[in-house]
Amino acid sequence: MKKRELFLAILMAMAGLMLVLHRPAGSGLSVARAYETRVLQVWPDRYTGVTSALLAGSTTYTSTQTLPFGVYRHPSGDTVHARTYLHFPTNVFPPGTDVRRATLHMYIDSASNSGEMSAGVYRVLGAWRKAGWESDPATWPALLPSPLSVARIQVAVVTDTLPAAPAPTATPASVLTPTATVTVTPPLTPALTPTSTISLGRIEGTWVSWDVTVLMRAWIGGEIANEGLAIAAAPDPAAPPEEAGNLLAARYPFSETTATRPYIVAEFDVLPVTPTPPPSPLAARPLLPAAGSRHWPAGWVMIGIGLLLLILAWSTRSSRERKDHG
Repeated sequence: MKKRELFLAILMAMAGLMLVLHRPAGSGLSVARAYETRVLQVWPDRYTGVTSALLAGSTTYTSTQTLPFGVYRHPSGDTVHARTYLHFPTNVFPPGTDVRRATLHMYIDSASNSGEMSAGVYRVLGAWRKAGWESDPATWPALLPSPLSVARIQVAVVTDTLPAAPAPTATPASVLTPTATVTVTPPLTPALTPTSTISLGRIEGTWVSWDVTVLMRAWIGGEIANEGLAIAAAPDPAAPPEEAGNLLAARYPFSETTATRPYIVAEFDVLPVTPTPPPSPLAARPLLPAAGSRHWPAGWVMIGIGLLLLILAWSTRSSRERKDHG
């Protein structure tokens, strides 16, 4: 067998083998994913604030306008707890959403007193509605004990200055007219009126923010059920005033309600989504090359040609050797 023929046969076989092992782009080994970055502002589709004591001017422990949070030691000795529950829709995000960063923004314009507090964002563990809440925090939907993030808030209550009353004008004694005495009967006190009522004072309105990226990723990825989040005292929802700060903060309807709704700003990438059919039981070990792998048949043909040349060359050489010995 000549060296040139042997080299040609080996070259053909190696080229065929390389074609068989080669995977074209898009076969699944390495796919470049193009994406588009977007920013979306999302408002809650359901929210409510709740306290363990009535707020001044309220007739219920639940309010969709007043959104308080924190813990406060009332002068009567009662400890007042407050939480705000928020639920945000996730169906506003397109398929293929990969959240980079999500930030919750909450407006506060009222507080129980001046001071400093720690407020955390917590994952809600159970379903809830807007109405029918009780004053006992044990009946409120449970929260994950560890906060997602904590904000430190300083509050200085603003005292509204009222116009001074005009000085009384002296009236001559000759024109004084006696008036009838009016007896005021106090209204009946409801039997269930709580002993303490929280009065919220006005503060300079400001926005407070928390990082909720981890929770938003889990909701959109379907890792956990979306039961919403809650803002409460930190480092845990049941923290006492001595630990979290003796203060309640709130979004109170002093300002235009729509403009002061809480919201989340999410920055995310939209990755391409390709529908993948469910795997077939017979596809565990494919007998034929995958669709689009056009190099497979050509590779096997070249390997076969190379092997055939090797066999022919070997037969020719064997025949010559037999003739020479004969």
